[in-house]
Amino acid sequence: GRPIVRIEFVRSNIFDPTDPSMDWWPYRAANAIHVVTRERFLRSMVLFEEGDAWSRAEAAESARILRSLGFINPVEISAHAVEGGVEVVVETHDQWSLQIGAEAGVTGERTDYGFQIQEENFLGWGKTLTLEYASDEERDTRIVRYQDPHILGSRRTADVIYEDRSDGEFQRLRIERPFFALST
Repeated sequence: GRPIVRIEFVRSNIFDPTDPSMDWWPYRAANAIHVVTRERFLRSMVLFEEGDAWSRAEAAESARILRSLGFINPVEISAHAVEGGVEVVVETHDQWSLQIGAEAGVTGERTDYGFQIQEENFLGWGKTLTLEYASDEERDTRIVRYQDPHILGSRRTADVIYEDRSDGEFQRLRIERPFFALST
């Protein structure tokens, strides 16, 4: 493999504003509230950097890693020859990453309700933040959860959960070094 001289990231928002079928206010509003995945986060997730030797296998594995995040698809990684090596282009397309849910029910004199909001690409950094509230006859529960697939640029993940219940609380911090790529 020839040396990688430059890496260019082409990041696309959820909806393509140049497509006439998506030139409607709901699509523009969704794009406006969605933060496109940041280039710095994408750079930290690929298996190569400037100066490394170009490898199709590492490019394919990097594309798999980005798709596995769940909020980027499709991912295209290509290279073309330039003076002194190759220029790599990483094209990503964000998917909708905000999930909002609610539930309510009444059975006899029992009332249950709750809501959840989850952002899987918080501020474009690939982190997941979940806020949840549930209430039933037995307890009220408030949950805050934070997941980081790449703690401080390392290959370690974090999962932090805090649950405050009317009958107690639950806290967990899990840090792992999971399988990342064949080459690592």
